[in-house]
Amino acid sequence: MSSPGCDRIKEFPGRTILLSHHQLFSAFSPIGPADAHGKQSAVNPQLLKAFKQMTETKGVAAWFWGHEHTLGIYKPFAGLERGRCLGHGAVPVSVTDKIYEPLSNLDDTPALLDQSELGTTGGVYNHGYALLTFNGGSCRAEYYQAANNRRALIFDESFS
Repeated sequence: MSSPGCDRIKEFPGRTILLSHHQLFSAFSPIGPADAHGKQSAVNPQLLKAFKQMTETKGVAAWFWGHEHTLGIYKPFAGLERGRCLGHGAVPVSVTDKIYEPLSNLDDTPALLDQSELGTTGGVYNHGYALLTFNGGSCRAEYYQAANNRRALIFDESFS
């Protein structure tokens, strides 16, 4: 039996973009259980179960979340083609936090796309945002960082 949310996704004729607070996976926070050797899973098992239900009949175009206070544009991982952390909008994060240093005890580590990390200003990572533009059946996503009253495009992509 699937959840009502999964049923709505199956009924919709187009592809789905998921928006949530928590993420399917992380290279930087422990979210999954540990195995017998102490290696932790990078994947949240409850969200993975729901994600698999959602994608039984068609794929998810992208999943955007914000739990971690950073920008993370991930390579495909755990069956998700576009996992995007957009948590870099408000809370200042010190460079001493090393937000782009993956945990060393993961069984499999999700990787970020090259050159998609935030810059720093004054000892903290830059804030930023993303813009989604819809045109027919396609979506363009632009990822920005802001510093010194200027914005800079970090990465852009289009998908349908």
